[in-house]
Amino acid sequence: MLRYRPINLQNDKEIILELQCQINYACDTPYSRKIYPTYEKYRKKWMSTTQTKEFLSRLEKSLKNERTIAKIVEANKKVIGYFWVQFFDVIGYDLTYAEISELAVLPEYQRKGIATKMLSYIEKEVRKKGVKVIRSGTGILNIPSQKLHKKLGYKPIRISYEKIL
Repeated sequence: MLRYRPINLQNDKEIILELQCQINYACDTPYSRKIYPTYEKYRKKWMSTTQTKEFLSRLEKSLKNERTIAKIVEANKKVIGYFWVQFFDVIGYDLTYAEISELAVLPEYQRKGIATKMLSYIEKEVRKKGVKVIRSGTGILNIPSQKLHKKLGYKPIRISYEKIL
């Protein structure tokens, strides 16, 4: 059984950074994979940059917003994942959408239905807030995430292009 609890940045910082690094690597571009072909190399670089502080700063600021939904996911009192959902108002359209900024499950718990349960939980919480549109992104190389989103009824709405010069 999954347990969802609020993120406590002071206590959860290390696991969140590790999960975030895994998300970044899974969703990175083919070009980045040429430079950092293994997770270990990518992790070493990412953890040494200011990106970690910038990420934590954005998350901390978002946690102060009462609409933000950000939870640590536990099973048997062990952290197995986390997610972060933000809300955005589309000015002039009377529309608010929820965006899943991050969703991660530790590798040893992947392909066990955990992300599906997390997305179901997120959708239920978003509906409670009266929001009817939810968005989520993933990387071009993250095929398992793409398959999961499609299976759960998510449709592509944007395509980004990159050219190596």
